[in-house]
Amino acid sequence: MPYNWPSKVRRYGITDACQRFLVAKYESIIDWNGDRIESPDALDRHIREKMLPRLHRRMEPDSPDSHYCRASGHPQKGDCSRYSSQAN
Repeated sequence: MPYNWPSKVRRYGITDACQRFLVAKYESIIDWNGDRIESPDALDRHIREKMLPRLHRRMEPDSPDSHYCRASGHPQKGDCSRYSSQAN
């Protein structure tokens, strides 16, 4: 049975396998109208300028948006200072 890709994959001519996967997984959080995503290039730009920076903030231990670990000692999250970009 073939996989049914989201309609936006066909509508915007997305043929790259990585982009197809991202659209299938994150279609609901991609700002299709606000960023005027109407082509694979526009989707690349949105991923690079909006989605990746948010992900990096969530992974950075010193960020208040971090969902993983904090170097400043949240007792249940442990000490992740070795992962901080400032740690040596």
